Amino acid sequence: LAVGETQASIMAADAEGIDVELQDAVLRALFRAKTTIPMWRGEEPDFPEDSDWEAFDRLGDRRSICDAIFQLDPDDLDGQPMEVIEHLLHHLNMVGLHDVFPEDWGISRASTLHAAMRTALDRSWYVVDYLDEFDDEEEADRVLLQEYAYWVISSEWDLQRAFGPGHDEWTLVDPETFRNAQPELHEAYLRTIPRVLVAPSPERLRAFRDRGR
Repeated sequence: LAVGETQASIMAADAEGIDVELQDAVLRALFRAKTTIPMWRGEEPDFPEDSDWEAFDRLGDRRSICDAIFQLDPDDLDGQPMEVIEHLLHHLNMVGLHDVFPEDWGISRASTLHAAMRTALDRSWYVVDYLDEFDDEEEADRVLLQEYAYWVISSEWDLQRAFGPGHDEWTLVDPETFRNAQPELHEAYLRTIPRVLVAPSPERLRAFRDRGR
């Protein structure tokens, strides 16, 4: 329920600056793709039977699933707010933003997002150590871009300083630092994201962190 409410708040149609037609286009893209976000406790589902895994794999043939939201252990709750936001943004970007704003947020080598990501990688603002896990270059690009879009949007919303994990993967956590380092992508953000998405409130995110405390 809390995850659904957070998603609804990010897509609030009555928020200031929202272009309802554009936001509807994002939602329609998600519906067309049958975008689905699995959620479970721990780092993977505890399916009792092998057939359950097979059924889950078949679900991916009928739904657009690019990641999952994990309910973290009580000792790891500091990371729960951004665990939720990261994977909501993955699905929004991989399908909705990619479809509605392909020039800026497209999961392709022709987008503003890709050009900015290459610069960030070259300058070690965005550092990844898992490229050798991919045999397919296109798949590697997809994962890198979805992660990069999450870092960018959450930093523009100034969520990383309060709720971020302090990960070595991303150094431009301060909004002003990001804007100065990557002005072209910042301009792309300004002309697109505030028209379709709303930053979640700190109170809503703190509720994920404070669960069970």
